[in-house]
Amino acid sequence: MRRYIFAILALSFIAIFSKATDIMRFRRYTIADGMPQNSVTTITQDRKGYIWIGSRSGLCRFDGLTFKQFSETSDGQNIGWVHKIRIADDGETLILKIHGDKYYYFYPSSRTLKPVNGKIDLGVQEPPHTILDFDEKGMIVRKSPDSETYRIPVSSSIPYVAARCENFIDAQGNIWASFDNALYEVCFSSAPYSFHSYIGDYERHYFDSEVRCLKRLNDGKLIVATKNRLVICYSEKGEFLGYLTPDGKISERYTQFIESVYSIQQMPDSTLCLAMRVAGVALIKNLFKSNADISLIKTPHIASDCIYSTYLNGNNKYIWLGTWGKGVSVIDAGNPFRRIKSPLPGNLHVRDITSFSDTIAICTDNGLYLLPRHGESEPIHIGDMDIAGLAYIRGVKYVATTGNGIFRIDEQQGIPTLSRVNIPFVGYGVLSITALDNAQIAIVTPNRLVIYNLADRTARSMDDKYFGRSIEFTEAKPIVAPDSMTLGTVDGFISVHTIFSKSKDKPHIEITTTATTTGMGIPVTINAITLDHRLPHTIYYAWRVKGEDEWNYFESENAVLEFARFLPGSYDIEIRSTDAFGLWTDNTSSITITVIPSWWQTLIILLIVILLCFICILLWKLAHPKHIDTTDISPSKPDTTPFDRKLASMIVNAIENHIDDSEYDVEHLANDVGMSRSQLYSQCRSALQRTPASLILEIRLKRAMQLIATHSFRINEIAYKVGFTDPKYFAKVFKSKVGMTPSQYAETKSTEES
Repeated sequence: MRRYIFAILALSFIAIFSKATDIMRFRRYTIADGMPQNSVTTITQDRKGYIWIGSRSGLCRFDGLTFKQFSETSDGQNIGWVHKIRIADDGETLILKIHGDKYYYFYPSSRTLKPVNGKIDLGVQEPPHTILDFDEKGMIVRKSPDSETYRIPVSSSIPYVAARCENFIDAQGNIWASFDNALYEVCFSSAPYSFHSYIGDYERHYFDSEVRCLKRLNDGKLIVATKNRLVICYSEKGEFLGYLTPDGKISERYTQFIESVYSIQQMPDSTLCLAMRVAGVALIKNLFKSNADISLIKTPHIASDCIYSTYLNGNNKYIWLGTWGKGVSVIDAGNPFRRIKSPLPGNLHVRDITSFSDTIAICTDNGLYLLPRHGESEPIHIGDMDIAGLAYIRGVKYVATTGNGIFRIDEQQGIPTLSRVNIPFVGYGVLSITALDNAQIAIVTPNRLVIYNLADRTARSMDDKYFGRSIEFTEAKPIVAPDSMTLGTVDGFISVHTIFSKSKDKPHIEITTTATTTGMGIPVTINAITLDHRLPHTIYYAWRVKGEDEWNYFESENAVLEFARFLPGSYDIEIRSTDAFGLWTDNTSSITITVIPSWWQTLIILLIVILLCFICILLWKLAHPKHIDTTDISPSKPDTTPFDRKLASMIVNAIENHIDDSEYDVEHLANDVGMSRSQLYSQCRSALQRTPASLILEIRLKRAMQLIATHSFRINEIAYKVGFTDPKYFAKVFKSKVGMTPSQYAETKSTEES
């Protein structure tokens, strides 16, 4: 994919682009990319969108990513020199002129040739000279006869020779031409962004330091501040006005400011507040006027070592200064030397200060602090992650972190908590998050801008391939306009359109198969190709099980889709993609995946089901313990149905006679009643519906309840009297069987008696 980003693309055609201007971009293909030969003789396109290329070495097909060779038929016959290619009426079969003047039908699915009876006229498909032409300096291209002319110069050392090839314009308007000993694909597309790589002064100084601050003033002027102490002013239309000088004036000559400016605020009276790295705060009045005046605020109570962000609060009366290492300083705009107590700890590293509703949010490397805009309430501290920023939209607060991704602030029992939000194409490292109009949020990572639509939960990713150049964004807070946003980069700044409609194009998705069978636990790999040849080539994919609402997005642009692991069953999977410009389309394709477990997987599933059933029964029993009936506490009168009362009485009397003996167990009871252990168990189960052990425990606990009700003994004494050696264990068993502790039972009896 690197060749789509860097190869020749960045030649003189992609330096600076203005809004709504067409960009000409191209790609160059040779044998290094998989072509059978550098020299091409004929080009065409089938109904699905595949590009078919003929050469002296045979035939190949291009899907937008790779070249597939069709130089031989299925029986090993060499196709040879292909003079012309046309598509038959069915849209897929090829008509080839090969072997001199012989014509054949070629069927790609079976790789077979069939002679055409008689000679046919395949016509000429050469683009007009007003669109594509050549001279000794190179190739000349235009989008239309009356549009701007672009030139691609000869880059090889081979002397220029007029191309002998049928060149071609495909269904999407791309020009395919054999030129400079290679195949060129030339694309025209509108520029939904404008990049500023040089400052714009008369000496054409380039940005040689990252942009750290952007500010749009009330009158539309733009202020751009860089890390190397430049503060540059532009008009509303983007025209260069000059540099801000240390005395608060504007100069067209290259001039550095006092220090690096990290944040700018504009007061109600148009005074500019510039927060600097180590020089405190500069207040500039009457900027762009002859009576411009600057004053510096650097007092002991201002942490001026590194001011990262500023915020106006209290009807623009107070200026909050967020520092990197010394918390937040607050100054009075009317009296900057007045000391105001900070509401936050003094050792915080503050990245951003913003507000939503009636709350101020302070983003730090140790979590998020929320406090009322008015009032003296203590701040609420959320999380301990490094917070890059916060966006508030549609009543929901989204939080971006520098190393943990995106979160949402939820309320759980009145306590705010952070819940992770998975947004396509956004990793863990985020520089900033911004709320846009039309229910969108913009997430900026070091090398990618993602626009996420909350309404339909689709994301658009813009990176190097989209912009046609290497992009590295900075921590500068973006400027948001109704239909665009401006972002800082390490070598300039860029303005991007943020209003996107659904793609009008519906490129064909080609997948390797429509049905597949796999074993459980084995990932399903499907090769998918979206036949959109335009530049930028930023195609992404998503999938879902048919009938579900949510799409699963693949984090990177890749033609190989590895699905999650499925349980046994049959699944109808829908796959869709973006177009070449990253806009999601309705070009859905389907595949049926059948998952069949092996015998050992079936056994494991069965064992897991049995284990889960056992756990559920155990949990139910623990949640619904069987308690002793407290309405009958007489040890000699257990609850029974008609049975051999003489045997029952003998068993109960034997237990009562040894009730204080902790070693009296089932073995002793069997000896006392003259039975074997198994006989005793059988008789107790049939006559008393109890096991001997549970009957011994029940008699002991019923005697304990009787003694507790007398209020004549302490709980510890009662435990020993009913055969327990450990009072704590007695209390635990009593609560599990009776439903309350011995003390609670005593209180209940006292209440009943009173």
